[in-house]
Amino acid sequence: VARHHRAVIHSVLWRNILPAAGIGLIIGAALFNFIRSETLAFAYGAFVLLFSTFELSRAVRSVPNKDFSWLQGIFWLLSGGIIQGIYASGGPLTVFYATRKLHDKGNFRSTLSALWLILNIVLLISHILTGKTTMITITSSATLLPAMVVGIIIGERLHNLIPAKAFRIFIFIVLIAAGASLILRLYNH
Repeated sequence: VARHHRAVIHSVLWRNILPAAGIGLIIGAALFNFIRSETLAFAYGAFVLLFSTFELSRAVRSVPNKDFSWLQGIFWLLSGGIIQGIYASGGPLTVFYATRKLHDKGNFRSTLSALWLILNIVLLISHILTGKTTMITITSSATLLPAMVVGIIIGERLHNLIPAKAFRIFIFIVLIAAGASLILRLYNH
């Protein structure tokens, strides 16, 4: 975010994405303790898998994206915020919205990175205040920092090399893998 802050589309972030996703985050964080998470996680994984497969087929065929209506945008962003509040993983639903609103891959990446930075700071504060995040979980998470740095470096290089259509296809392949991973993880428990 710091490095590519000029590519953030602030009007889309602050007027469109953050209000709905922020409200969803609050709802999801409140629901976190009351929902049977396995059922919701399976449904979420299946939805992401199916919808990403549909969107991948559209991307491969170069079917142009129509912008979402205001109501459709609210649905995707609110849903993404709710899932972010429950699982800290609402990205796929927000990505569906952003692929229709942010057509330049640099703007897409920077704007969503800024969004997730804001939402995850709020979520982290919430988790610290409710005791879900402790020094033990922070220390455990810190062990992942080297992998994150390597991922950022590789991602930066790939971002500069991959054309826009291939980038869109790559996004949906990653989302398919995320949906399948969630389903398989639940299936193996």
